[in-house]
Amino acid sequence: MTKSLEQTRHELEQTPQPPLDEASLERVYEETRNCNIGFITAYRSDYSAKENLSRSRELQSDIRSSGFGFRYIEGHIVENHGTPDARKVVERAYMVIGGQGDDSGNLLGFLKKYGAKCDQDCVIYKSHDEATVDLVGTPSQMLRNASPV
Repeated sequence: MTKSLEQTRHELEQTPQPPLDEASLERVYEETRNCNIGFITAYRSDYSAKENLSRSRELQSDIRSSGFGFRYIEGHIVENHGTPDARKVVERAYMVIGGQGDDSGNLLGFLKKYGAKCDQDCVIYKSHDEATVDLVGTPSQMLRNASPV
């Protein structure tokens, strides 16, 4: 039996996570103010809801085993943007929290590696010393857009 996206979303929502209130938002701000942070997901619309749930759990495990913290977020994106197959999707994503200060590219390397592993076109990264974020293409995105020789 294949689960619907709504059933999968319900399962994900049952995963324990603290509610966000003003104090929680302040804590997230303080946690990330001088840290490298990134945003990544394992979700792809061409996978079933069950497969996406499994991929999301595996990514969560990879984040933890790599020594990073994270917060769950709900992502709203247009998948396959600019193509006839473009469509809006809602997905579980992760705000990955790295260490404070310069980490010699550790978090950015993680995001690129696991973005490619999860077949993502890009990830979002913010350096500890920047106020803006960068949209970073992954190796899988670069291969998809490569011209045949």
